[in-house]
Amino acid sequence: MLEENSKKHTNKKDTKIINIRQQLGAKMLEHSRFEGKKLGFEKVYLNTDHVDYYEKYGWHYLGDFTHQCGEDTRVYEITAMPER
Repeated sequence: MLEENSKKHTNKKDTKIINIRQQLGAKMLEHSRFEGKKLGFEKVYLNTDHVDYYEKYGWHYLGDFTHQCGEDTRVYEITAMPER
């Protein structure tokens, strides 16, 4: 019984941590758009090995490229935006 309660508590805690990380990730992506605009850029780009993550936040997949270090990477873009 004690073990079951411990698992439930851990699951709630893990879920809360995951939600906080997702919110933080979304804020960081939004911030990159603000900073890009402040610096005079119309578009912001990123490269990553993640699949189906950035699309959820409006980023457009451009294609696969080989990074200068020789590793394959996915490249995304989004329009920079001024702060509200």
